[in-house]
Amino acid sequence: MTGDLGLTAFEQFSNGLLVYENEQGYIQHGAGYPSMQGSLRLRGGLSVLVDALARDIPDHLISLNSRVLAVKRQGETMLSSVDNVGGKGQKIIRSKNVVLSLPPRLAATYIDLGEVIPRADIELMAEIPTWMASQAKVVAVYERPFWREGGFSGDAMSRRGPLMEIHDASPYESGPYGLFGFVGVPPEARIDASKLRNACVQQIFRLFGQQAVEPIDLIMKDWAQDSYTATPLDRTPLMHHPAYGLPKVLSSLCDGHLILASTETATYFGGYLEGALEAAERCVNELLALKTL
Repeated sequence: MTGDLGLTAFEQFSNGLLVYENEQGYIQHGAGYPSMQGSLRLRGGLSVLVDALARDIPDHLISLNSRVLAVKRQGETMLSSVDNVGGKGQKIIRSKNVVLSLPPRLAATYIDLGEVIPRADIELMAEIPTWMASQAKVVAVYERPFWREGGFSGDAMSRRGPLMEIHDASPYESGPYGLFGFVGVPPEARIDASKLRNACVQQIFRLFGQQAVEPIDLIMKDWAQDSYTATPLDRTPLMHHPAYGLPKVLSSLCDGHLILASTETATYFGGYLEGALEAAERCVNELLALKTL
């Protein structure tokens, strides 16, 4: 399956038994249906989507390892102060419009917007939670997909943890192969990364067998500790999915020249990848209405 970008999608592996673990560690096989059945992934990972979207943009228009410090307005021109993280200094980017595709809470916390929008709007942006910001993810990498060989799909649900949800993360073809899981313990309990890694390996061993105890790699990403993903307000895990959508008061900032376009502003799929696409489509329509595209 290929699209306009020349990418290939493939269906998530879901053949085999589901594993369920209760609070006491009692394990059941075949308890329910694979939760990821029917889901689609991109061959090469989601980074290929970013690369495909960026390949037609001239290199001089892309600034990597940079952060926006402030947004101001001078007449009909928007001024964005950008700092290069690598130490090359600051620069000013002049444009007709500014689109912020990062979560509103991050923008409100780390970008000085005080000269272009009211303080009340900035505070409202800070109240919008970032979905998954408090979460952590672990990927265990193996030479062989031993769970498949044993008749398992790689899907597991656990009430004991530390991984509450596990799925097959293997590539489209060949190896290495992987299992990924979302960590279910709160951020303050993840400070000892070594202890958490050991607990994750022991859990995969409980669920899938002896071959799980020696992964060739174990990769952990804790978004709660990443200042470019989470703020201190995001450290408390959300108990339910937020009711996202762009509040009306935030839909025409700076006379429409400052546009919020992260997934958290999407009405139907806020917080998900689909929500980012939804927000991007809305943003393009707004820019077309301004006759700047």
